[in-house]
Amino acid sequence: MAQCKTTLRLESAEQSASRGVTGLAHLIVRVYGRSQLPHGSDCLFCKIVAGEIPSTSVLDTDHAFAFLDINPLAAGHTLLIPKRHYTTIDEMAPDDLCSVIEPLAGLVSAVKSATGAEACNILQNNGTAAGQVVMHVHFHIIPRSPRDGLGFRWNAGKYSEHQAEQVQQDIRAAMNKTGRNK
Repeated sequence: MAQCKTTLRLESAEQSASRGVTGLAHLIVRVYGRSQLPHGSDCLFCKIVAGEIPSTSVLDTDHAFAFLDINPLAAGHTLLIPKRHYTTIDEMAPDDLCSVIEPLAGLVSAVKSATGAEACNILQNNGTAAGQVVMHVHFHIIPRSPRDGLGFRWNAGKYSEHQAEQVQQDIRAAMNKTGRNK
């Protein structure tokens, strides 16, 4: 596993937010900078799982760990992570992924019950271009209520003629090529 260089870069929460970095990610950016965050033995989430960094845990199984985000978007904002280090979800073996998300439905139900939320967003940013800042697979469970002010941007588009069929074929071919088509 490659090691990254650690640099100290301090910035305010406002500076981080102006770049789209919030929550636990802000704390990490303060210490490591956004360009290359640690992974593996230096990974913040691996250290949380190992008990080297304190957390407010709400779930601990053989394969998964969940804890409250230290800078929540809403009260009860919870992170569900695999105990084993993976950078992105597509690196995970199917059995490992199943073991990690197995408690997800119960966790969502518990977060909603504990917070009185009507709904939850379940988010997983997979890679830097998708907004992943902590390079350890994690799922955000964010309790939501009407008029909570959180918002969500979804700029939906449309496929051109025959484009959906071509994309469908390309995805199916890629799934067959990787052998992960089950």
